[in-house]
Amino acid sequence: MPSDLHADLQARFARPAVTRPAVAANTSWLSRLGAAISMPGLAISAAAILLLGVIAPRFVHQGDESFRGTNSAQVEAVPVILAGGPSDILDRLSAAGDLEPGSLKAVASAAEAARLAGPKVTVDFSSGIIQSVDADGRVVFHTKISADSPELSLTIAEAVSHL
Repeated sequence: MPSDLHADLQARFARPAVTRPAVAANTSWLSRLGAAISMPGLAISAAAILLLGVIAPRFVHQGDESFRGTNSAQVEAVPVILAGGPSDILDRLSAAGDLEPGSLKAVASAAEAARLAGPKVTVDFSSGIIQSVDADGRVVFHTKISADSPELSLTIAEAVSHL
């Protein structure tokens, strides 16, 4: 093969020599952050993301509208009927903070609690049982009452979750 043909083919098809890049010296993260912020494109992008993602929704929010829109259904609290309990049990359960105070109702007996229609949780202190009753009047969950008030509120909350 002629040498000029060999040189021409080498120039066209041979791989170029690879040079290794110089290893950068270890720099602190603070200097890297400063270098990144000094780039105008990055600073403008960060400001735009901050403006659109954090600040703009606060100004766009329209009063009482929830994130689900204006036609979202209102969820009513399940009534918790306390039958024949101590006189201060209503205050102790409200103070525990696990239940909505507006959902608690005290009645004199379990029979009176059974007459109330709709889904409910009845806490019968005379028999020592908590029951979850669905809208059809079927008992879907029952357990024993604990003596400790914070434990009682958690047990009632569990009974509410079964409805």
